[in-house]
Amino acid sequence: MNDSQILEYVLACSLNLGLPADAPRVLRVAAHFKRIQAMAQALDQVDCAADLEMPEIYCPKRISQ
Repeated sequence: MNDSQILEYVLACSLNLGLPADAPRVLRVAAHFKRIQAMAQALDQVDCAADLEMPEIYCPKRISQ
């Protein structure tokens, strides 16, 4: 996504969700989105096997009685 597409996406999402969409806020969210997009692209290029990191197993705590 380029900068204008990111701004349009953030604005459309905020309006759809009923969140405030003033210009300074949209610009801040778009800046965070752009950084996250760059991090995701960098991580996507790392060649790791799926079993390299074991997933955490969900174990709910027992409720004390």
